[in-house]
Amino acid sequence: METYEEEGEIIPDCVINYYTVGGNNQLVPFSVLPLVWSEDETPGNSDTHIFLCGTAVTGQKMYKKIIAWRPEISYALPMIYVLSKKKLWMQLQRPGRSFEDDIMSTLITVHCLHFLKWNLKADGSALWTHLHKDFSTYEVTPSKRHLLSHLPLIKEVAKRDKDLAKSEVCINRNMPCNRN
Repeated sequence: METYEEEGEIIPDCVINYYTVGGNNQLVPFSVLPLVWSEDETPGNSDTHIFLCGTAVTGQKMYKKIIAWRPEISYALPMIYVLSKKKLWMQLQRPGRSFEDDIMSTLITVHCLHFLKWNLKADGSALWTHLHKDFSTYEVTPSKRHLLSHLPLIKEVAKRDKDLAKSEVCINRNMPCNRN
């Protein structure tokens, strides 16, 4: 695991048992932050104050202001990154158990997009089988409501990713949110 030095403190590049809160300490999904499409892209200014709370893989507790997020579906496994105020990317791994509900729709959507990108001939049934398997250790079961809440994200990623645009599900406009 890499870490970054930020004004005398170590910033991990990987966070587990995480959750995100707003300035009033209320739970807020990180997906309300500006979405960027690459590591090099700079998010626009946002008045949103969101803080990442969690544990570095090394065991260090953390509380960092984050300013953007990005999904990554081009790797062997789907990943989600958040950008700290100091412009350092941190990978989000497993959310804190009691905060899964608040984060699940985004995780399920990113896993959906990743599966479709790497399984271009898969149909909706194969997708749902895969999602249920991926999230079998979570208390929340993937459903169409999770994907519906991120339909604009799904459509935008399908437009931007040339491989995903070839997916049978996307070509046939049989979006995965048409099935529970």
